[in-house]
Amino acid sequence: MNPIKGYCNYMIRVGRMNERMTRKEFWPYFIFNWGVLYVLDKVLKPLAVNGGGLLLNVVCFMLMFYIFGPMIQRVNDAYLRKRFLFLLIVPYVGPAIVFLMLLRKSYPKTTEYGPCRD
Repeated sequence: MNPIKGYCNYMIRVGRMNERMTRKEFWPYFIFNWGVLYVLDKVLKPLAVNGGGLLLNVVCFMLMFYIFGPMIQRVNDAYLRKRFLFLLIVPYVGPAIVFLMLLRKSYPKTTEYGPCRD
């Protein structure tokens, strides 16, 4: 699949929280979004002057929506409970546990979020 077309498909599906997202669909664009967020934060933040910081914060907040929405879909696909995402609040250990949960294989059977697409 064309990477640009795949990313557009990823961005369109972000708002659909009651779907499943496989590992192949999730990881490339998830890492890309974190990279964009890093560039915006570290490189452009010193350049934001005279109210540009507010615009930068709004853009970063929107990008966080595109990071956490697919995380919920990925947790649905692994057939885990969404409340496990609250582990992100726990410093250091919580994000590591969530990261390991996102690496799990897709649940092979049909769930309330649809059939397995793997």
